[in-house]
Amino acid sequence: MTNTNHEYSSDQNTNTSNSPINPKRIVLERLKVCSFVFLLSLVLSLLHIGCLIKTFTGISCPGCGMTRAVESALLFHFEKAFYYHPLFPLTPILLLLFIFDDFVKKNLKTILWTIIIVLFFGIYIYRLLFTANDVVSIDIYSGKVLELLNKISAWEVLHD
Repeated sequence: MTNTNHEYSSDQNTNTSNSPINPKRIVLERLKVCSFVFLLSLVLSLLHIGCLIKTFTGISCPGCGMTRAVESALLFHFEKAFYYHPLFPLTPILLLLFIFDDFVKKNLKTILWTIIIVLFFGIYIYRLLFTANDVVSIDIYSGKVLELLNKISAWEVLHD
């Protein structure tokens, strides 16, 4: 059921009174999500864990290096920021698109997200194939999942 007047339909659990959506509440909820992601990233950085995807799989994700890039840019180390992730200047745009999503026209939103996704994956593939750096890499042997699977299979062999 398409709901064009920005009201929740009666079959949704979040608001069954058919009252209008409060735009300020939506923005505040999205700001909370951004704050949580920022704090999680800060904690992971302080614990020297870094990217969870890379830690578990050994494979860098398209966003790998973005946190270090933004940190470097905030310290005015732009050359270092571009090294970590050349799309770091998109960070404010991504945040604004996420926070104010409901205020952007659907066609414009579709175009912007398509461009952003193509850029991220294009740069990711380029960095994997054509650059030698320690930011984007594939090393499944360093991933925790494979390490765990190896321990499980070694345990099974010992106990058979």
